[in-house]
Amino acid sequence: MHPILLKLGPLTFYSYGLFLSLGFIIGAWIFYIQARQKKLDSEKIPDLLVWIVTASLIGSRILHILINFSYYKENLSAIVKFWEGGASLYGGLLFGVTTGLFFLRKDKKNLLLWLDAAIFGLLSGISIGKIGCFLNGCCFGKPTTSFLGVKFPPLSEAYILSGFSKVHPTQVYEAIGYAIGLTILLAIEKKIKNIKPGILFLIGISLQSLVRFIVEYFRYHFELPVIQSSNFYLNITFTQIICLGIIITSLLIYFFKTKNNGQRLSQ
Repeated sequence: MHPILLKLGPLTFYSYGLFLSLGFIIGAWIFYIQARQKKLDSEKIPDLLVWIVTASLIGSRILHILINFSYYKENLSAIVKFWEGGASLYGGLLFGVTTGLFFLRKDKKNLLLWLDAAIFGLLSGISIGKIGCFLNGCCFGKPTTSFLGVKFPPLSEAYILSGFSKVHPTQVYEAIGYAIGLTILLAIEKKIKNIKPGILFLIGISLQSLVRFIVEYFRYHFELPVIQSSNFYLNITFTQIICLGIIITSLLIYFFKTKNNGQRLSQ
């Protein structure tokens, strides 16, 4: 755990902010490459990214605060301390995608191709960002005796809340899971020629949601699950409900598109 990577005089470089920025930069670069490959208007990308990044940062923070409202209502000053961590991926995704689609509303015939290009940048960006979460000590997992467990430094939130034991490195689980999802997506794109617009996005967002759904079982939560049960696997969090909603919606859209067009993945 290294929340502060470097200090240069009055300047402090936080690992969370650094890797979040790195994730945005590399994700944007991959998005740009994909957009060029799909022959989209690359001149729109700089302005598009400014709007998407701004909306994503705002949305991710807002939903994180709402999900953990019981904590923030008792710690109002923590609301603005975004450099200490605390962001909801799906809040950022909702605000970012909505803003991006609004920006591209005049390019309706290529909207699905824009989404296909964006999903590659999204998976790579959040995979890198999760390393920042690990170094910052946020988004940690539940206590475990597994060999995979890690012990955070004394006085850290993870160390205290875990009862001074090892915890699942859920940040690393996610980072690896999203990297695998990105690899699968690249393999599909390479193997299937003339893949139908929108399919890569549906597959990518479903893979991302599947990874997050699984990791949620091992992640430490400040709030009780929305659905509670004596069965470990039936304790469902708010985030898992969102994940299920995305996966089911993606599957329905996929089958609806293929049924109407009488074909599968390729055009």
